Amino acid sequence: MDGGEGKCAVQDDGDEEEDPPGPPLLTAEGPLAGVRLEDAPIMLLVLFHRAFREELLELSRIATEAAESGFRCGDVVLDLRRRFEFLKVVYEYHCTAEDEVIFQALDVRVKNVVCTYSLEHKSIDELFNSIFHCFNILVSEDEDIFKPYQELVFCIGTIQASICQHMMKEEKQVFPLLMKQFSSEEQASLVWQFMCSIPVMLLEKILQWITFSLSPDDQFDVECCMKEVVLKDKLLEEVVTSWFGNKKQSFFEANDNYAKGAQFLNGFASFQDILNVYPSNDESGEEQKSKNAKSIYTTGRGKLIDVVHLWHGAIRKALREILDELYRIRSSNTSSTLSSVVVQLIFFADILIFYR
Repeated sequence: MDGGEGKCAVQDDGDEEEDPPGPPLLTAEGPLAGVRLEDAPIMLLVLFHRAFREELLELSRIATEAAESGFRCGDVVLDLRRRFEFLKVVYEYHCTAEDEVIFQALDVRVKNVVCTYSLEHKSIDELFNSIFHCFNILVSEDEDIFKPYQELVFCIGTIQASICQHMMKEEKQVFPLLMKQFSSEEQASLVWQFMCSIPVMLLEKILQWITFSLSPDDQFDVECCMKEVVLKDKLLEEVVTSWFGNKKQSFFEANDNYAKGAQFLNGFASFQDILNVYPSNDESGEEQKSKNAKSIYTTGRGKLIDVVHLWHGAIRKALREILDELYRIRSSNTSSTLSSVVVQLIFFADILIFYR
């Protein structure tokens, strides 16, 4: 870092010099070819795309091999299911953050561009449901598993093609517009808002996931870019960069051998608990989203009192949701969702302690 300004530099005989421009992080052809992170911080979000592609390719390979082997393997099914659970959570937050942060900001400056992409985000949810339906059949099927495995391979291929095609369209159409319409500083602000829309516990795992397969040089570039994104806060910068993947062991070993994200998922009674604690749908209307996006780029970071209002609004919303769920449990005489409420209360208590 040079002079505390967040730039990565090297020492040469006691003199600090900036590194020469490095190679592009991505080698894909098209409008993003040759773009460097130091020039376009928004390219950090393309790392999500690369991670999705690599994970879907690996999951497809594992499922195909299992189908060809012709025998039941409970560990393989469990491993695939947990990896898809993590992938679904990450994909939902990625899409929600794109819709509510990236696309809303772009729509302020370029009209009638992003609505198609938001609709595609929603359509892919059903493809995940089809995959989990296949897992349920594989777990319950006692005899013939060949057909369920074949159906699973087909569903994985379908969602792989849909997601990859969708991401390619974004890289060819949306990201060039973002780089044209927003300065490097504004792009960094967008990336930071994108990250802040993801729960911290999950964000740590996601950053490890998307950076694990990077080369040391690429990871160094990402860390340098991240220092520009986290608002020049030294302590926060150290926390975020410390989350990057551990190169001394595989990501799977680092996550208790349950595949990507298992360490995070193991802290909850079920996948539904995660969705209950961290719902990815924003209840605010489209008009309010547009106003919020406009205010971000007309008032900078906003007034401090606005941040306090956000805290108060979030606290009130959380209290209402917890109370409503407790009332539902009492009226229905069932405790099936009690575990998720307990998780919410524990998390909410930590939030109140921090806020106080």
